[in-house]
Amino acid sequence: GVEAYCATASSLLSPDGTFVVCENWLNDGRVWDGAERAGLDVTSVLPVVGREGKPTLFAVYTMRKRAGKEMNGQRGGNGDGVLRRGDGVTRTPLVVRDREGRWTVEYSTVLDEMSIPVL
Repeated sequence: GVEAYCATASSLLSPDGTFVVCENWLNDGRVWDGAERAGLDVTSVLPVVGREGKPTLFAVYTMRKRAGKEMNGQRGGNGDGVLRRGDGVTRTPLVVRDREGRWTVEYSTVLDEMSIPVL
């Protein structure tokens, strides 16, 4: 699962490397737990909603290798600089389609930035 991706990424990342993974929103807790165990800090979460008014489908998680000393993938104490759920890293959701089924302005911008023609 996503925990194995986090562990592998952590073992291969350079100290200043970045790991980005997409995961089903139902597994949000597993992503955070896997990152913590692997010594990764979640620096950004972008939830993606398929259609306005529907629940979040998945999210894009950005992580970085945790700086400092680790013991068994854990760092103790609060105030250690580790970002945790609720620390403001979750961004406003990207909504792909509006209620009428048209691409949203935000999603059209993503397509444009990837050089995909907006029809």
